[in-house]
Amino acid sequence: MSVPDPSKIQKFREHLHEEWTGHETVAAWRKWHDRIATFTRGATEAILETAQLRPGLRVLDLASGVGDPALSIAAKVTASGRVTATDLGPGMISLAEELARTKGLTNIEFREAGAESLPFGRILRRACLPLWHHVLS
Repeated sequence: MSVPDPSKIQKFREHLHEEWTGHETVAAWRKWHDRIATFTRGATEAILETAQLRPGLRVLDLASGVGDPALSIAAKVTASGRVTATDLGPGMISLAEELARTKGLTNIEFREAGAESLPFGRILRRACLPLWHHVLS
């Protein structure tokens, strides 16, 4: 097996970042959010059930995008819990913040961060929900 070229990996990361945070992508998510949320509702419900959420939990949602499932998680952990939702770019986060305000959720914060370099201290417990698998080689 060959060793991956770091410059190619970096170029791929930059491409993904632009693709997922670009103006056109964010505009499409804004336009189609209701339809997409309806389409992905089953996956969101599966995540909520599998995670066994309860009031008072603190949850970190990586690659939250426009807030699905972070917004539903915030409702499940109630005001005594806390959700931190991350995404690569401010465009997706701004839509997620708008949706949280619309839903009256005050126990959720949004942070710009990639999954590879999280701006957090120690994470005490983590749960990995293997619903989607992406392998980079």
